[in-house]
Amino acid sequence: MRYVAIFAAALVLAGCAAPEPIIKTQVVNVAVAVHCMPDLGPGPSWKDDSGAVHQGYPDTAENLEKAPNIFVRVKYLLAGRALRIQQEKVLTAAVEGCE
Repeated sequence: MRYVAIFAAALVLAGCAAPEPIIKTQVVNVAVAVHCMPDLGPGPSWKDDSGAVHQGYPDTAENLEKAPNIFVRVKYLLAGRALRIQQEKVLTAAVEGCE
């Protein structure tokens, strides 16, 4: 009788046991800030009338003072503006690539 009582108690305790938990793997996408350093390449360069290549913009104060006449000055100003517009497009594309 004693074994029957132990067996009955074991059955009762086994019936009250919790079922095995179901383990599910979930993927959670979390936005992480990443430091962006785009490669902008070399700065602007331009050629003067003699064919020499210069770095930077042609419409600097030094170049405008050295210009022989108003036509060359205007040419430097227009070339500088075109280079700045071009460089702005490069910078805008680089910033949009970081977002």
